[in-house]
Amino acid sequence: MTASNQTFDVAVIGGGLVGKSAALALTQSGLRVALLAQPCAPLPAGAVFDARVYAFSRSSQGLFERLRVWQAADAARLTPVYDMRVFGDAAAELHFSAYQASVAQLAWIAESSIVERALDAALHFQPNLAWIDTRAQTLDVKPDAAVIGLANGRTIEADLAIGADGAHSWVRAQIGSTVERRDYRQTGVVANFRAEKPHGET
Repeated sequence: MTASNQTFDVAVIGGGLVGKSAALALTQSGLRVALLAQPCAPLPAGAVFDARVYAFSRSSQGLFERLRVWQAADAARLTPVYDMRVFGDAAAELHFSAYQASVAQLAWIAESSIVERALDAALHFQPNLAWIDTRAQTLDVKPDAAVIGLANGRTIEADLAIGADGAHSWVRAQIGSTVERRDYRQTGVVANFRAEKPHGET
């Protein structure tokens, strides 16, 4: 299917994990979906792993499994979390255990691109999906449809438009929706470590 099929049940604008997962779930349910997104970008030259790492909850991992995406991801790059230990001031410590909680694992750790590439592969096999790699330029929400003007001059219509285009959402700006931001006055540091000893899925 190409953008020349101009009417869809759903148009998903934005192509991260959220947008692509939504598009895949909707098209697998039988709806005609337009996905306005770019394929997963390759890793930078010389990079052996993706520095963007997610901790997926059991429910998120279960969603990917139902979409048949988790099974297609490189299993060697997916790591379960069986224990979590959080250290605070002095001797303060929190300990969460999958065994004690009677669950298979607390979460899964996975590189963003590993899951996104599996999503891309699944999306390419969906007959009801039109993957449009052209940017949306205009959005006109009418009573019966959303009309989306594309940068290539074409126009598509959808009964529902989903904005999955990030924190500074273009879709949100087009419909005039406001957002309330709150500063937590906190700073987080994210880093990747090479451990001297096995981490024990902790």
